[in-house]
Amino acid sequence: MTGILSPDPTRDLDITINNQNINNINEVRRHIGVCPQFDILWKEMTAYEHLRLFARLKGISSHEVDHRIDEILEFVSLLKEKHSKVGSFSGGMKRRLSLAIAAVGNPKIIFLDEPTTGLDPKVRQQVWTLIEKLKKHKSIVLTTHSMQEADILSDRIAILVRGKLKCVGSSIYLKDNYGSGYRVAINIQ
Repeated sequence: MTGILSPDPTRDLDITINNQNINNINEVRRHIGVCPQFDILWKEMTAYEHLRLFARLKGISSHEVDHRIDEILEFVSLLKEKHSKVGSFSGGMKRRLSLAIAAVGNPKIIFLDEPTTGLDPKVRQQVWTLIEKLKKHKSIVLTTHSMQEADILSDRIAILVRGKLKCVGSSIYLKDNYGSGYRVAINIQ
């Protein structure tokens, strides 16, 4: 759905994103943002330079770019590091910059692939807060192995096993229908 892989021509897939068929990937890319599992950042470039590059790829006009970059850096709490090279960033700062890149251009849909993998609990919470803010204004497709993350961030959860969809529903629905929950037994002697 992100255009990273070409659709398999042997499979009958009908995927549309924002009323655009996935086969028209250049048009689809205008409506999506992607935050890959691993940061794809250049250590020699600054946060500003990264966002300027991706903003221009998204078609943001040159007279709007600086204002938009400041807005998104403020949103991810990196405005003070605007002109710092990414090579000096911590892992959490890099994840926040990757989220900013995914959100630049105000896409209608953002794909997040394991956005908190390898982060310490404090930074993970910061990223979760950013995702909660983002999802108020757009659709987010989040992949995660963390059921806690899915439970906290998702309105609907789909569980895949070996590439096959096994169930879809709210967290409460899935827990009620598929979870055994916790059982506590206390014996007093």
